[in-house]
Amino acid sequence: MRWRSDASAIGYCSTDWSAIYGDPAASLQVGNLCAMAGGRSRAATIALLATMASACASAQLTHDATETTAAETDAALAQPDKIPCEVSRLLVPSCGAWFGASTPSHDGTYDYRRGLEEYEQLVGVEPDILHFYQRGSEPFPTVEHKALAERPGHARSILYINWKPAPELTWRQIADGAAEASIASVASGLIDYPHQLFLTIQHEPEDDVIDEAGSGMTPADYVAMYRHVVAGLRMLGVDNVVFVMGYMGFERWSSMVDRLYPGDDVVDWIAYDPYGFASHDTFPEVLNDPGDDGWPGFYLWATEKSPGTPIMLAEWGFDLRRRTRAPEMLGEATASLQREFPMIKALVYWNDRGERVDARLGQEGDIASRFTQAYTELALDPYFNETPIELAP
Repeated sequence: MRWRSDASAIGYCSTDWSAIYGDPAASLQVGNLCAMAGGRSRAATIALLATMASACASAQLTHDATETTAAETDAALAQPDKIPCEVSRLLVPSCGAWFGASTPSHDGTYDYRRGLEEYEQLVGVEPDILHFYQRGSEPFPTVEHKALAERPGHARSILYINWKPAPELTWRQIADGAAEASIASVASGLIDYPHQLFLTIQHEPEDDVIDEAGSGMTPADYVAMYRHVVAGLRMLGVDNVVFVMGYMGFERWSSMVDRLYPGDDVVDWIAYDPYGFASHDTFPEVLNDPGDDGWPGFYLWATEKSPGTPIMLAEWGFDLRRRTRAPEMLGEATASLQREFPMIKALVYWNDRGERVDARLGQEGDIASRFTQAYTELALDPYFNETPIELAP
């Protein structure tokens, strides 16, 4: 995550926190802390704002607390700047985790430029990862992808593309060579792109499986398709793609996830798409939801299936209609990630609505407002700001 601009910090600092928290000392405390940030580095400012968010969340906003927090923050700001973290060729941050998003526009037209502006206006930060969906033979990254990932005056975002090579074909047909033209066309676009990027081939295959011999859509057919596409891209000279195996990850399909796994030699990251529903009471339950049949939950399955492979939340969110504790659950997210889910190295929010879930930020109502604020505070957490995005190859 990065600040959208210096104006984002200014907007945060100018918020009337006394109205939000019902304490006249709130704006005074935040104002004092913001004044201390003047001229500080980005890392120091992030540390400052994390301190602010923590203080606001605890609602201990008195004049005495102002003095204590200011003293503690001044000590933190006095620490020298240092960047000990690295990013591997497989885009794994050595410290913390990436914080990204898919940002289609609110009006349903899937204008990603407008959607990115809407997202940043709500959250005040830039996504480390921008997530897009592609079908067929059109080369990518497209002009739009590159324009949004490399905006003048902004740090570059890492691109993440979900691609269905030929939606009209079965997996077996693709594996047998029926989509070679599509593979070659896409390879040309990937080769021309000068950076590493994430790529998922046919994401969320579980609910597309037709587990009948001859259907062309069995788990074995999927594995053959996936491996064929990866081999084809590599043979054509593509060497800047980080391959992400993208599952739904729901307990309902736990019996087939192992059969759908293509193999460590063609999988660089494992991804899944957890959403918070009424059955989840804590953030850890969202990330690892075990089943009654002995299913350990997706995260535990993935870490056992491929130890050491980084894990991504390729999509995630909360259905606020059914999970009204979502704001509070986000408050425990960072501690849970560090303590129980250290292999999750990227969270990519799905800022959209669908038939099964409406996860869009900025919805109307008190719960939605508190959730957006909790999401913003999560994005500001130092855990998602330890590794500078500029280090990504």
